[in-house]
Amino acid sequence: MKNSLKLEEIRPKKVMVGQKVAMGKDIKKLTSKKYSFESVFCPACNKKNYKYLYEKNYTHHVLCLECKTQFVTPRLTEKSLKDFYIESDNYEYWSDKVYLSSFEARKNKIFVPRLNKLLELLKNKGLNRSFIEVGAAHGIFCKIVDESNHFDKVLGIEPTPGLAKLARSFGVNIIEETYEKTNLKEKVSVIASFEV
Repeated sequence: MKNSLKLEEIRPKKVMVGQKVAMGKDIKKLTSKKYSFESVFCPACNKKNYKYLYEKNYTHHVLCLECKTQFVTPRLTEKSLKDFYIESDNYEYWSDKVYLSSFEARKNKIFVPRLNKLLELLKNKGLNRSFIEVGAAHGIFCKIVDESNHFDKVLGIEPTPGLAKLARSFGVNIIEETYEKTNLKEKVSVIASFEV
């Protein structure tokens, strides 16, 4: 495949060494009792019927037996999650190093094809007033969606300060808040969320 994506293009080894260090710092914070955790029901169907799958970085991944959604429980409380987004060494590292070092590959090999698929799905549906991406991160996808001129209004929701700042540097209109706390005044035509 001529246009295939290689992991090295979006996660260059020389940059990812520092990311592992930043991730380690975040894991230490999460296990230090600095943050509060709570058990939760399935975020998709609101049932508490799940089975344990595995542990990753001290988090318990479970599978809902009702709707097959995989999620983490216990998870950070709302306040702890907000604090974590602000204090995360890993998220700051991604915004300062990883995303910028892999901008072109991400744009051309992930986000442009994603936009093309989105526009194909929306063809003849009349959904072009407004677009929001939940978890917009660096804002690359919002930027190319905006440049497509398909939507009258494009917004990103991103709670991590460093990522929100990076998205704004690309000219993206960002709401720096969690999705749950975002209060929109108008209806939205299309909401997208990837890898959140």
